Amino acid sequence: TTAATTPAPTVFFPPAAGAPTAPPISLLLNLAGAGNLTRAVFRLTEPTTLRVTWEQASQTEFTLNIVNQDPALQNTESGVITLESVSGPSPSLPVEYTFDPGEYVVEVRADGPWTVRVEIVPPQE
Repeated sequence: TTAATTPAPTVFFPPAAGAPTAPPISLLLNLAGAGNLTRAVFRLTEPTTLRVTWEQASQTEFTLNIVNQDPALQNTESGVITLESVSGPSPSLPVEYTFDPGEYVVEVRADGPWTVRVEIVPPQE
């Protein structure tokens, strides 16, 4: 006979009163599609850290860019931030990047289904 095992209880200790807690992360964009997307616009009014995660099932190339719409930054390192460029399906780890103030566009190039989530990471105090 096989003895049944009882899982160990899970114990949760709430933070002590007055203990610092991280500010909540807020959702900026939640996008989904199949194929290309080039017009998901957002504006930042101050330097902002964004956390970007994605899932994709493209069979050929998948590219995820965030493009600064300032014409002076075209074709510069600050003008186009490539977060992913791969062939075939791939998992993603969250990527955090600090963006200067400005207007940006999320650009996806894909031949299959994908989702992209962009969140604002609050500054650490």
